[in-house]
Amino acid sequence: MRLTERRPLGAWPARIHCPGLPRLSALAIGACAVAIGLGACGSDSGSPKASSGPCIAPAQGGADPICGDRAKDVCRHEPGISQRCVEAGLQKDPNAGEVATATPNAGAESPPASNSASFGSPDFVISVKGPGGDAAQVLGHFGRATTLGGSDADQEALAGCAGAANSRAMVARLDLRATVTSSLAARVELSNFNSDSAYSVYPMEFLMGYSDGPECGDGGLGQVVDLGELEPSVPHDFTLWVLFDDAITPNDPSPSQATLGKHTLMRIPTVLLGGATYTYGADPDIRVGGPRVIQCAGKTISAAGTVPKQLASSGTGHLLPCRPTAAPAIAD
Repeated sequence: MRLTERRPLGAWPARIHCPGLPRLSALAIGACAVAIGLGACGSDSGSPKASSGPCIAPAQGGADPICGDRAKDVCRHEPGISQRCVEAGLQKDPNAGEVATATPNAGAESPPASNSASFGSPDFVISVKGPGGDAAQVLGHFGRATTLGGSDADQEALAGCAGAANSRAMVARLDLRATVTSSLAARVELSNFNSDSAYSVYPMEFLMGYSDGPECGDGGLGQVVDLGELEPSVPHDFTLWVLFDDAITPNDPSPSQATLGKHTLMRIPTVLLGGATYTYGADPDIRVGGPRVIQCAGKTISAAGTVPKQLASSGTGHLLPCRPTAAPAIAD
């Protein structure tokens, strides 16, 4: 059965929350309203107010910025909120070697925004230009791999994934942004999310953040992100979560970033644009590159951990050297 992303139902109200209070609860809303009145938190409209502490005020559809002029100072000197600073893109994650940017959960509670205010630096860029002139770009940004309980994905939906049954899976968030860069509107679909079997990798599952509720599957051509007819130069965002089944074992209950990097290789998704399908390696009209795209036996995406410099071939076991790749230029 083909799974299709339901289109966003217009603009969604901004959500405000403060540290230590549950999101969307009456207590949180009331406390934040008081905090905003006292100038402690910023709001989603207008400029952020000066902050006396690490208040968080999510922009509509975007990443959580830390409000106030002391943001970077707070990040440096108050370790208790370091993870918030990482999520806001104001502090580098020392374990992942990358900046993890949080954006709102695109699961059952909140449909994905069609034009988020913030995305973060892309880990990979897929650029497609067809012979008829249709062109599009897909940007991808990974969050840091965590245990299932540490993920911002819908926990009930995660529990429905096969790999979650024994609690040995890890999961990483993947935010995608697609933009038609040619002059006419065109339909955009993404499919063929899968592990890269050319290397020794964990089995993967994909929890798709569809607007009417997340659904889990094992990828392939049957699990499709249908973004619909996109207008030129208008970005459309979609969120999914990548599960790495059996990443946690009795012999390795806390996999290192280096171990994750060697076993979380993902195939480059297939892009359908304007009725034509583009598969990397089979079509010269699709290009891909970026900080987490490496050239080994072929190009592959390192989804989590430290980007490896060599990989073991699943066929021969021989170590293959890997080199980084440059991303195609990102269209304005």
